[in-house]
Amino acid sequence: QRVRKTDPISRVIGLILKFVVNVHIDVEFWSMHASFILVGVIVATQMRGFLINLVRLFHSWSSVHTSSFIIALSSEIMGMYFVSSVLLIRMNLPAKYRRIITDVLGDLEFHFYYHWNDLIFLISALLTISFLVVSRYSVTRTKYSVL
Repeated sequence: QRVRKTDPISRVIGLILKFVVNVHIDVEFWSMHASFILVGVIVATQMRGFLINLVRLFHSWSSVHTSSFIIALSSEIMGMYFVSSVLLIRMNLPAKYRRIITDVLGDLEFHFYYHWNDLIFLISALLTISFLVVSRYSVTRTKYSVL
């Protein structure tokens, strides 16, 4: 089960306020707002980076015949990114707010999508690491072979 009782921000804020500052405020209320602001910033910056890379890809691969395919592919990828963001946000919400997203999205097998989201993340992380290692190796090899 991947349903949490409290999110990481609530836990950290609660511990800091309890043991370091010794201030008593409604941690659940403020941490929920801080969580949404943090998630919003993360989603916005990731979407901006994704769109910048997508424009670069579009300019390097586009032609008259492939432009509609690239647009369709990019809209499909952005849709999958949005759904995965909603799933991750839903997982970290309190139970009373999680129910709202469940009602809006309908009767979905959320645990199935959580599993696939984790698997795709793991595969993409491993591919990114391997690509960065290979590109770093090829740059240093080219740099020293010229000398």
